[in-house]
Amino acid sequence: MLAGPVHQLPMAQFRPLSGAELPEVPPDVLSGLSKDLHLLLECASAVASGNGTAVAHRQHGKLNMARWHTAQSRLLRVYMSEQCPSDDLTTLAVYVVTVYVPAIMSIRHQPDLVEAPKHLYNQLERQRRHLSGVALDTVQQSVRRNGYMAHPEAVLLAMLGDDDDDVRHQAVQLVQGGTRAPKAGQGQVLQGPRT
Repeated sequence: MLAGPVHQLPMAQFRPLSGAELPEVPPDVLSGLSKDLHLLLECASAVASGNGTAVAHRQHGKLNMARWHTAQSRLLRVYMSEQCPSDDLTTLAVYVVTVYVPAIMSIRHQPDLVEAPKHLYNQLERQRRHLSGVALDTVQQSVRRNGYMAHPEAVLLAMLGDDDDDVRHQAVQLVQGGTRAPKAGQGQVLQGPRT
């Protein structure tokens, strides 16, 4: 169903997703979004509000593995065409609207590496608040497998850009204390998290 012409599906009296907290997107960030991402944001807003008239006949791009945002906007458009969506479709729509879109918009608004831990923390909080059971376990296993953002160097970079002076000072001390040169042939190896 996602691969077909989703813009031709009739709009149903779909159930809005309560608790969806889409962030305000500044105009400069909004103007820099790709067409796919802009449509995804509009579809997420429509699903959150329960009013899909603005996106009812919008053309969605072709489904392609490299176009994540297109697949998600198509999924939300299918959700808007179902008066009684399946539990699986509802779970996916909840994830896209309450976890994925807010995370992407936050990253677009504050793309600096030092903001990465805040983005991760906020995403984990949204996951715990809006998902449960198998859906939460699946998403959190993926985060654990791809936890490179929690590598010590990334945490140290985040500390260097923290808002708190004490945290920044502690990061500088850690850098100064760790500047000893490694022995010949020894270097740090980046290892992925254990699963």
